[in-house]
Amino acid sequence: MNRLGESVLSIMEESPLGKMSKYVLAKQSQDAGIKLDEMTFEDIPTLSSKLKDVLPFFIGDQTEKVVSRIRKLKDNGGGGNEQG
Repeated sequence: MNRLGESVLSIMEESPLGKMSKYVLAKQSQDAGIKLDEMTFEDIPTLSSKLKDVLPFFIGDQTEKVVSRIRKLKDNGGGGNEQG
């Protein structure tokens, strides 16, 4: 997982999803055709959309907060470079 992927994972792990975040992120990334080792800022909108659909089943009303923070990674440079 590159640094951008680690940033997404960190945001998710801070939610009530906790350690399950790794598995949810892996599955949603795979379904979207995103390789975690090669995630780029351009992947964030697609991944955010996938997560917005599935996270309510796990974290309910916390979903929008988590998805919003992930979307901001694209605007803020991701906390790391694309290839990290």
